Amino acid sequence: AVVSTQSTGIRHNSKMLGLGLYPKEYNPRVHGPYFPGTYYGKNKDLPLQEVKIKDMKVWFSRRSLNPLDWCRCVGRFGWRYTYKWIITKRPCIAFAFHI
Repeated sequence: AVVSTQSTGIRHNSKMLGLGLYPKEYNPRVHGPYFPGTYYGKNKDLPLQEVKIKDMKVWFSRRSLNPLDWCRCVGRFGWRYTYKWIITKRPCIAFAFHI
């Protein structure tokens, strides 16, 4: 959807970069309720902590170099961290010590 503002005359695409939208890979019938800290893509690779040192170069070569993908990754980490440490049933001050 293209949105036009009368006062400035600037046209922009509201779906630019997929901001504010669910990921393309997300299917509510398959995945259930949406959680922003979950990666819904197809590439279920080994986690970094399970990769051997000799296989690191190959593992990093399979990662995307797109800056938008890196921003999404950091955002997913932020959501997971927030749910685990900040907005829990019994919140504590532990997250402050992580900083």
